[in-house]
Amino acid sequence: MKKINVILCLLLFQYGYAQFGDPPQVKGVGINTTDPKETLHVNGKIRVTDTDLDVDRTMVSVIGIDDEGTLNKIAVGNGLVMVNNNTIISAGSGYYSIINHTLVTPNSNTEFDNLDVGLAGDYSYKTVIRFTGQTNHFGFSGITGGFAGKHVILLNPSSKNMKVIDESRGSDEENRILTYGNGPFETINGQGAIEMVYDGYQWIVLNVRQ
Repeated sequence: MKKINVILCLLLFQYGYAQFGDPPQVKGVGINTTDPKETLHVNGKIRVTDTDLDVDRTMVSVIGIDDEGTLNKIAVGNGLVMVNNNTIISAGSGYYSIINHTLVTPNSNTEFDNLDVGLAGDYSYKTVIRFTGQTNHFGFSGITGGFAGKHVILLNPSSKNMKVIDESRGSDEENRILTYGNGPFETINGQGAIEMVYDGYQWIVLNVRQ
Protein backbone atom coordinates (compact mmCIF):
# COMPACT_ATOMS: atom_id res chain seq x y z
CA MET A 1 0.00 0.00 0.00
CA LYS A 2 2.85 2.36 0.80
CA LYS A 3 4.34 1.74 -2.66
CA ILE A 4 1.03 2.65 -4.27
CA ASN A 5 0.82 5.87 -2.22
CA VAL A 6 4.39 6.85 -3.19
CA ILE A 7 3.67 6.25 -6.88
CA LEU A 8 0.46 8.29 -6.68
CA CYS A 9 2.34 11.14 -4.99
CA LEU A 10 5.00 11.12 -7.70
CA LEU A 11 2.38 11.14 -10.42
CA LEU A 12 0.53 14.02 -8.78
CA PHE A 13 3.80 15.96 -8.41
CA GLN A 14 4.62 15.50 -12.07
CA TYR A 15 1.08 16.50 -13.08
CA GLY A 16 1.20 19.61 -10.90
CA TYR A 17 4.57 20.64 -12.29
CA ALA A 18 3.27 20.21 -15.82
CA GLN A 19 0.21 22.34 -15.02
CA PHE A 20 1.86 25.08 -12.97
CA GLY A 21 5.48 25.05 -14.03
CA ASP A 22 7.12 27.25 -16.66
CA PRO A 23 4.91 27.45 -19.77
CA PRO A 24 6.32 26.02 -22.98
CA GLN A 25 8.03 28.50 -25.27
CA VAL A 26 5.94 29.15 -28.38
CA LYS A 27 8.00 30.20 -31.40
CA GLY A 28 5.07 31.47 -33.40
CA VAL A 29 1.63 30.73 -34.73
CA GLY A 30 1.42 28.67 -37.88
CA ILE A 31 -1.46 28.43 -40.32
CA ASN A 32 -1.13 25.41 -42.62
CA THR A 33 2.33 24.81 -41.14
CA THR A 34 3.57 23.07 -37.98
CA ASP A 35 6.95 24.83 -38.03
CA PRO A 36 6.33 28.62 -37.95
CA LYS A 37 9.35 30.75 -38.83
CA GLU A 38 7.87 34.07 -37.69
CA THR A 39 5.41 35.25 -35.03
CA LEU A 40 2.69 34.56 -37.59
CA HIS A 41 3.56 32.15 -40.40
CA VAL A 42 0.89 31.64 -43.06
CA ASN A 43 1.45 28.94 -45.64
CA GLY A 44 -1.02 30.06 -48.29
CA LYS A 45 -2.66 33.13 -49.79
CA ILE A 46 -3.75 36.06 -47.62
CA ARG A 47 -6.87 38.16 -48.09
CA VAL A 48 -7.68 41.25 -45.99
CA THR A 49 -11.14 42.82 -46.02
CA ASP A 50 -12.86 45.60 -44.11
CA THR A 51 -9.66 47.62 -43.81
CA ASP A 52 -11.57 50.91 -43.26
CA LEU A 53 -9.72 52.67 -46.07
CA ASP A 54 -10.15 56.43 -46.27
CA VAL A 55 -9.66 58.39 -49.49
CA ASP A 56 -8.15 61.25 -47.49
CA ARG A 57 -5.30 59.08 -46.18
CA THR A 58 -1.97 59.26 -47.96
CA MET A 59 0.29 56.28 -48.58
CA VAL A 60 3.67 56.39 -46.82
CA SER A 61 4.85 52.85 -47.50
CA VAL A 62 4.09 49.58 -49.24
CA ILE A 63 4.46 45.94 -48.21
CA GLY A 64 6.96 43.69 -49.95
CA ILE A 65 8.16 40.09 -49.57
CA ASP A 66 11.84 39.26 -49.09
CA ASP A 67 13.66 36.21 -50.46
CA GLU A 68 12.55 34.15 -47.44
CA GLY A 69 8.89 34.99 -47.93
CA THR A 70 8.65 37.39 -44.98
CA LEU A 71 6.47 40.49 -45.32
CA ASN A 72 8.31 43.76 -44.73
CA LYS A 73 7.40 47.42 -44.95
CA ILE A 74 9.18 49.19 -47.80
CA ALA A 75 9.67 52.94 -47.67
CA VAL A 76 8.35 54.89 -50.65
CA GLY A 77 10.21 57.93 -51.90
CA ASN A 78 8.72 60.97 -53.59
CA GLY A 79 9.31 59.42 -56.99
CA LEU A 80 6.59 56.80 -56.47
CA VAL A 81 2.96 57.56 -55.82
CA MET A 82 -0.03 55.31 -55.13
CA VAL A 83 -2.85 55.97 -57.58
CA ASN A 84 -6.20 54.37 -58.34
CA ASN A 85 -6.76 50.63 -57.98
CA ASN A 86 -3.49 50.04 -56.09
CA THR A 87 -1.32 50.85 -59.10
CA ILE A 88 2.07 52.40 -58.35
CA ILE A 89 3.52 54.70 -60.99
CA SER A 90 6.57 56.89 -61.26
CA ALA A 91 6.32 60.62 -60.71
CA GLY A 92 9.33 61.15 -62.98
CA SER A 93 9.78 61.15 -66.72
CA GLY A 94 8.96 57.49 -67.18
CA TYR A 95 5.22 58.09 -67.07
CA TYR A 96 3.61 61.07 -68.79
CA SER A 97 0.30 61.49 -67.01
CA ILE A 98 -1.54 64.72 -67.77
CA ILE A 99 -3.52 67.21 -65.74
CA ASN A 100 -5.46 70.17 -67.10
CA HIS A 101 -4.90 73.32 -65.07
CA THR A 102 -7.11 76.34 -65.72
CA LEU A 103 -5.46 79.76 -65.70
CA VAL A 104 -7.25 83.07 -65.26
CA THR A 105 -5.30 85.70 -67.20
CA PRO A 106 -7.22 88.99 -66.92
CA ASN A 107 -4.28 91.18 -67.93
CA SER A 108 -1.88 91.17 -70.83
CA ASN A 109 1.28 89.29 -69.79
CA THR A 110 -0.24 88.01 -66.55
CA GLU A 111 2.53 86.69 -64.28
CA PHE A 112 2.08 84.01 -61.62
CA ASP A 113 4.26 83.90 -58.50
CA ASN A 114 4.37 80.63 -56.51
CA LEU A 115 1.78 78.99 -58.79
CA ASP A 116 0.13 75.96 -57.17
CA VAL A 117 -0.77 73.24 -59.69
CA GLY A 118 -1.28 70.53 -57.05
CA LEU A 119 2.17 68.93 -57.09
CA ALA A 120 2.23 68.86 -53.29
CA GLY A 121 -1.09 67.04 -53.16
CA ASP A 122 -3.30 64.91 -55.38
CA TYR A 123 -1.31 65.60 -58.55
CA SER A 124 2.21 64.90 -57.31
CA TYR A 125 2.49 62.05 -59.84
CA LYS A 126 1.42 64.16 -62.83
CA THR A 127 4.09 64.96 -65.39
CA VAL A 128 2.40 67.06 -68.07
CA ILE A 129 0.60 70.20 -66.90
CA ARG A 130 -1.63 71.43 -69.71
CA PHE A 131 -2.79 75.00 -69.17
CA THR A 132 -6.29 75.89 -70.30
CA GLY A 133 -8.51 78.97 -70.19
CA GLN A 134 -5.78 81.52 -70.84
CA THR A 135 -7.04 84.59 -72.70
CA ASN A 136 -3.84 86.65 -72.55
CA HIS A 137 -0.09 86.06 -72.66
CA PHE A 138 1.15 84.69 -69.34
CA GLY A 139 4.28 83.69 -67.44
CA PHE A 140 5.61 82.11 -64.25
CA SER A 141 8.21 83.17 -61.73
CA GLY A 142 7.81 80.02 -59.64
CA ILE A 143 5.83 76.82 -59.09
CA THR A 144 5.10 75.32 -55.68
CA GLY A 145 5.32 71.67 -54.64
CA GLY A 146 8.68 70.79 -56.19
CA PHE A 147 10.67 67.86 -54.79
CA ALA A 148 14.04 66.42 -55.76
CA GLY A 149 13.83 64.67 -59.12
CA LYS A 150 10.33 65.85 -59.96
CA HIS A 151 9.99 66.24 -63.72
CA VAL A 152 7.28 68.36 -65.34
CA ILE A 153 6.35 69.58 -68.80
CA LEU A 154 4.40 72.84 -68.96
CA LEU A 155 2.21 72.54 -72.03
CA ASN A 156 0.65 75.54 -73.74
CA PRO A 157 -1.89 74.45 -76.39
CA SER A 158 -3.15 77.99 -77.01
CA SER A 159 -2.01 80.78 -79.29
CA LYS A 160 -1.06 82.92 -76.29
CA ASN A 161 2.62 83.27 -75.37
CA MET A 162 3.96 81.44 -72.30
CA LYS A 163 7.18 82.35 -70.49
CA VAL A 164 9.14 81.33 -67.42
CA ILE A 165 11.05 84.06 -65.62
CA ASP A 166 14.64 83.41 -64.56
CA GLU A 167 15.43 83.60 -60.82
CA SER A 168 12.59 86.02 -60.16
CA ARG A 169 12.39 87.48 -56.66
CA GLY A 170 8.63 87.49 -57.08
CA SER A 171 8.49 83.87 -55.94
CA ASP A 172 9.82 82.17 -52.83
CA GLU A 173 13.37 80.91 -53.23
CA GLU A 174 12.43 77.21 -53.27
CA ASN A 175 9.88 77.80 -56.06
CA ARG A 176 12.04 79.81 -58.45
CA ILE A 177 13.02 78.78 -61.95
CA LEU A 178 16.54 78.79 -63.37
CA THR A 179 16.51 79.05 -67.17
CA TYR A 180 20.28 79.09 -67.90
CA GLY A 181 19.36 81.32 -70.84
CA ASN A 182 20.88 84.54 -72.15
CA GLY A 183 17.94 86.66 -71.06
CA PRO A 184 15.68 87.13 -68.04
CA PHE A 185 13.16 84.56 -69.30
CA GLU A 186 12.37 81.79 -71.77
CA THR A 187 9.33 82.30 -73.99
CA ILE A 188 7.08 80.06 -76.06
CA ASN A 189 5.39 82.07 -78.80
CA GLY A 190 2.06 80.31 -78.98
CA GLN A 191 1.78 76.53 -78.82
CA GLY A 192 4.68 74.69 -77.26
CA ALA A 193 6.10 73.25 -74.06
CA ILE A 194 8.76 73.96 -71.45
CA GLU A 195 10.37 70.99 -69.70
CA MET A 196 11.75 71.37 -66.18
CA VAL A 197 13.14 69.29 -63.32
CA TYR A 198 13.42 70.11 -59.62
CA ASP A 199 16.95 69.69 -58.27
CA GLY A 200 15.98 69.82 -54.60
CA TYR A 201 16.39 73.60 -54.40
CA GLN A 202 14.65 75.10 -57.43
CA TRP A 203 13.33 74.33 -60.89
CA ILE A 204 15.79 73.92 -63.77
CA VAL A 205 14.66 74.40 -67.39
CA LEU A 206 15.79 71.42 -69.48
CA ASN A 207 14.17 72.07 -72.81
CA VAL A 208 12.02 74.59 -74.64
CA ARG A 209 9.87 73.09 -77.39
CA GLN A 210 8.27 75.51 -79.82
